[in-house]
Amino acid sequence: MVPILILSVPIFDTTLITFSRARRGLVPFLHPGKDHSHHRLYNLGLGQRGAVLMLDGFGLIGGLLSLIIYSISLFSSYLVFALLIPGGLNLLFLFEKLSYKRQELI
Repeated sequence: MVPILILSVPIFDTTLITFSRARRGLVPFLHPGKDHSHHRLYNLGLGQRGAVLMLDGFGLIGGLLSLIIYSISLFSSYLVFALLIPGGLNLLFLFEKLSYKRQELI
């Protein structure tokens, strides 16, 4: 569980892209696009610096949660992880609704 939390931002972005592109009928890993989480945050109006700070903040939270989970009992760590899953899914659906620039396939 600790590695999953440490790598939460890249895992989230990969899951977002896979889900979003599959929903649109695209092969997720064959086409580059502007539908990654940092592009969506940028288009939300946060700007480049704000998008980076937001993703860094999410990474920091994942790292801190991994330290907490590492230091508590196994049952408690499973409980914390089980509580984080619905939050991550809600965040995934929220990001899916954020706008992004569609790129025409060449």
